[in-house]
Amino acid sequence: MIGSCGTSAVMRRLTALALVVAACGAAGEAMASQAVGVLPPRYLSVPQFQQCLSSQSKGSYDTLCRPATRPAACPTASWRALRRLSGSDKLPRCP
Repeated sequence: MIGSCGTSAVMRRLTALALVVAACGAAGEAMASQAVGVLPPRYLSVPQFQQCLSSQSKGSYDTLCRPATRPAACPTASWRALRRLSGSDKLPRCP
């Protein structure tokens, strides 16, 4: 458990924040950062990031990861932007 929220509640909130950021761009990013008190991950501001990423199971939860090759539905510009992320924003490669 994370605080008084279960993992599924946290994932629902993060998914909702991701949708706000994706739909509203910088304004959504500002709203999301105020909602949880931290800045959202930079990949959320990459257009159509959902088409570029996969998920991997980490036991009781799933995390996003970047496939070795660009998925056909992923725009080239988005793929490049995701590959340029660095530091704590860098998404792990899928196994």
